[in-house]
Amino acid sequence: VEPPAIEDPAPSSNEPPVIDVPPPSFSDFPVDSGNQETTPVPAIDHDGLISKHSSREAILYPAEHGIMRDIVKYGMCYLCESMDDNGEHHPLTVLEHVNNEFAIDNISFSNATFRKIFEISLQYVSDFYSALALKENEERLILDKQFNKAISAINTDGMNANAIEKKEKELLKGFTNEMEQKIKDFRKNYLEKKLCSHLDNEVRQKSIEMVSEKHQLSKIYSAEDIEKSNDDKLTSIISEAINNLKNSILTCDIIDTQNQLKAAKGEKAISLMTLLQNLYETRKELAKYIGERVVNPKV
Repeated sequence: VEPPAIEDPAPSSNEPPVIDVPPPSFSDFPVDSGNQETTPVPAIDHDGLISKHSSREAILYPAEHGIMRDIVKYGMCYLCESMDDNGEHHPLTVLEHVNNEFAIDNISFSNATFRKIFEISLQYVSDFYSALALKENEERLILDKQFNKAISAINTDGMNANAIEKKEKELLKGFTNEMEQKIKDFRKNYLEKKLCSHLDNEVRQKSIEMVSEKHQLSKIYSAEDIEKSNDDKLTSIISEAINNLKNSILTCDIIDTQNQLKAAKGEKAISLMTLLQNLYETRKELAKYIGERVVNPKV
């Protein structure tokens, strides 16, 4: 599913049209006489904005595509630890982490195809953990068998106890590394295989398309960083993808608020101005994590 066309011309990069301009002043919007009550800052209805502005989905598309691609390719990979209400730590996959971040910030995919793939992916979580447990048990049995066979084949003639122990540790380390790599590969390939063979043609075709793409780290990373494998940079990749999406959402919210300000007067204008300045500040803080200078969009 291709993104809808953007009504206003935009540069070829993934960034929406931007310009360095200071936010308008409160003095630009005089208060209606006789009404000095504070007007609450209006909330933004994201679903409403999508229907009102045909370019919203197009602005969000590159960031949504980026995070969806990472989910398809790395969704069941281990990412971090989470803590439950009892203080116990549990491993968290890329998919689960993204889902938690979305829930905290009330984010959902505006693109219908990405939303469908995301929902289907979440349905595989329970089956994945069952399959992972079986895989880990299987690989441990293989490790034990290989290790015992290798130990029995050691020629201990002329070796003292320390030398024998050292050799056994080397063998165990080698077999353990091999087992861990197999489990990593199982994690990485699980969701990709499920989605790329899904019965839904749209899900299958889009997943195959995204799997074939190469990931490009942003320009904040050095050439040495980019030479490292994506698996080694997984935390950075996922954080960057999430922050890029949040930045694009803020861009859309700023554009919508700027549009509303064009016709606003009095207290309504002041409340929108407050909202706009809050959005600018949030975007400025987010820029620290993205690592790039963020400028405010012009409409």
